[in-house]
Amino acid sequence: MKSWFTASSLTTAASNDLDLYNRLLKFRSIHKKVSSSTALVLNRHTWFLTEDLISLVLFDDQLSLQTRTLIAQRIAQLSSGWVEIRKPTLPSISQKSELVDFVGERSTLLFDLVKTPLDFLSKPDWNEQPEYVTLGTALKNLSPINDSCERALGLVTRLNTKITRDEDSFQELIQVVEAHQRKEPQYPEKGASSWLSTLPLEEYGFSLNKQEFKDAVAMRYNFPIEGRSKTCICGEENTQDHSLICKRGGFTSIRHNTIRDTTANLLEKICYGVEIEPALLPVGNRKLPPGSNVKDGARSDIVARGFWTPLDKAYFDIRVLHPGAKSNENKSFDKMYNQHEEEKKRQYNSRIQDIEHGTFTPLVFSTSGGMSKECNKFMKKLSEGLSFRTQQAYPDTINYVRRRLRFELLKTTLISIRGHRGRFFQRPIDLEEIDLNLIADYRVKD
Repeated sequence: MKSWFTASSLTTAASNDLDLYNRLLKFRSIHKKVSSSTALVLNRHTWFLTEDLISLVLFDDQLSLQTRTLIAQRIAQLSSGWVEIRKPTLPSISQKSELVDFVGERSTLLFDLVKTPLDFLSKPDWNEQPEYVTLGTALKNLSPINDSCERALGLVTRLNTKITRDEDSFQELIQVVEAHQRKEPQYPEKGASSWLSTLPLEEYGFSLNKQEFKDAVAMRYNFPIEGRSKTCICGEENTQDHSLICKRGGFTSIRHNTIRDTTANLLEKICYGVEIEPALLPVGNRKLPPGSNVKDGARSDIVARGFWTPLDKAYFDIRVLHPGAKSNENKSFDKMYNQHEEEKKRQYNSRIQDIEHGTFTPLVFSTSGGMSKECNKFMKKLSEGLSFRTQQAYPDTINYVRRRLRFELLKTTLISIRGHRGRFFQRPIDLEEIDLNLIADYRVKD
């Protein structure tokens, strides 16, 4: 399970492969045949342990600095020169293998490709040099191409075997997906499709029933959702976009409150004094910038002490926008997120800084599964704290946090699509018109 969740991390791929191999060998005491067979298969997929790619581990924050420094010194001793680009030679792994053992003459390939001299690797503070920081930032935003392609093609291949088995239809399926991605630019947004690659673990809430899964796939590819009324109870056409913004039934509030409660629950693990909807201090005679919320009894969604800085209060306010709303029409995701962040800051930032002497962070999510820049920074900081508190690896922690919130968004979005917005029952007769002593009268007549 751990290997599945960390498979898409480029910089940790080599150490993950070696760790998986060692765990498979330990499994020999439980089932020797399974252990030997899986270890043999893994030895045929050691791409990230090749001389060509082993230098990626230098940017793996989960490895100790001592191990990375040893690898950096070994690479620095290599002669810098152009390395021929060719198919890598897969190394063999043994129980005694260490990451530094995989460094070889071709381990300078990465630095040759980006035209970065090896000099900085010889310095004592090599991991603080500008070359390292720049290259590390770029690499951490990439996913292993092989992993992404294999998962995507595997999904299409399985779909193809269910529908048709000929090559022409298979190519048409690929073209349909590509055309739809161009038409629906929100789906490549980071986090939008994470639910598709998540194991259905019910104990973590990572599961959908049959109806929910069908609806989620239909929403994902903009297919019509069957079994819904054509007209909303408010009188508007009951499109998918309308279902996600209509306030009848309270489903927009459910979506907001679910994200708020989940976020507060996670904050409780690393902060203290966590409250939901804390009342803000009165403004009094203080003058605040135009657009500020100056009402008495105003509230933010969450407050927690010690999140950004020790002892200080950090206030958070949540908004879940829908990209298909008319107010967001013809706007890029960056523009949408920035607009909603600025709106929240105008309302609360000055008041919280000047009156409460705290910090304010708007947390803007979208129904498609993405989040704003400020929210993304918050998630990273939250995951760092949870990783330290639980002694779990940071990549595992942030994957869990993102997936948990993605499923909360997905489930509350599906509730909005299917939710009943009318009365729970029809009342044929007013209660005041009913004789509650009917049974007694009936018995007397008998």
